[in-house]
Amino acid sequence: MPYTLINLLDLIEIGGQSTCVGSKSGGKERCGNHNLVTDVEKADLILLMMGSGASRKLVRMFLRNLAVFSLCKRNHQGQIEGVVKKWTEHTASTSMFEDTKSSKIPRICLYSSAKTEAQKLKVSLEDARLQGQKAQELAQNTQFEVQRLLAENRSLKTSLTQISQEHRVSNLASSKLEAQVETLLQAKVELSESNIHLRTEYAAAEEQVKTIRLQFATMEDVNSKLREDLEKTQQVNLDLDDTVSDLKSGVQDWKNKSIDLEWQVASLEKRLEVSTASKDSLRGKLTDLRAEFEASKATEKKLTERNATLNLRTRELEKFQREIQLVECEDERDETAGKAEVSEEAQSASTSWQCAVM
Repeated sequence: MPYTLINLLDLIEIGGQSTCVGSKSGGKERCGNHNLVTDVEKADLILLMMGSGASRKLVRMFLRNLAVFSLCKRNHQGQIEGVVKKWTEHTASTSMFEDTKSSKIPRICLYSSAKTEAQKLKVSLEDARLQGQKAQELAQNTQFEVQRLLAENRSLKTSLTQISQEHRVSNLASSKLEAQVETLLQAKVELSESNIHLRTEYAAAEEQVKTIRLQFATMEDVNSKLREDLEKTQQVNLDLDDTVSDLKSGVQDWKNKSIDLEWQVASLEKRLEVSTASKDSLRGKLTDLRAEFEASKATEKKLTERNATLNLRTRELEKFQREIQLVECEDERDETAGKAEVSEEAQSASTSWQCAVM
């Protein structure tokens, strides 16, 4: 719903507005910013004069001043013309601002009311002057009190300086005492550490003594074992002497055996010479056998050639037999004579083949 400006007639009855009558948010709501108190008082005075009656010639001036004092200085002084226009429309429907001959009476009333307001303002000004004098006296008293407080502050600063010096001296003494205490504590710590170190060394020495005792006992055991080993070694040495004598006799036996082996080697060398001669004779025999093998190969080759010749003759014979069969088919009447001739030819052929084979 859009914002509606307050009616001028209602405003005359209510009085000056403490909040801005301008519109914001595109004319949807009233501004509501607070106006100055002096502006509200001036607006009240203008409304009082307008309510007492005013000429239409002066209404626009009154309305403009009223709009100036009713709109906030921050945002809505630009809406003065629009507000004046709407309030002018409100005055068109009333006869309050008609130009008549009796308009002097309202002006006299207006003057008397203005005079009354001026007297009120004068009284207020006098009250303000008295309050100013009281405030000045209070300021003087306050100044005296401030000077007294400053003097006390200076004395307090002096006392504080003395106290701080004494505090520094006490701090130095306490720091010296603290240093001495720290030195004593450090010495105590060092003594405790040295005591702990000595205890540790004593425990280590006791451990070393125990270790040495154990080593001594171990050495005695080792010595007894070494004595036993020495006795065993002596016995082993005696056994070794016997073994050495046995080995010497064995070496002599090996020497005798080596002499026998030399004789055997000599005999084997002689046998080797004999085997070499037999080997040469075997080589001659092998050469003869190779010659015989070559001759057998040549014979085999000849036999192969003869076999090929026989195969050729056999094929010719088969061909001849086929020709005979053809002749038999041509003439059945001469079959007997043909057979006789064929048999004779076959016999002659076989005879010639046998002769060739032989």
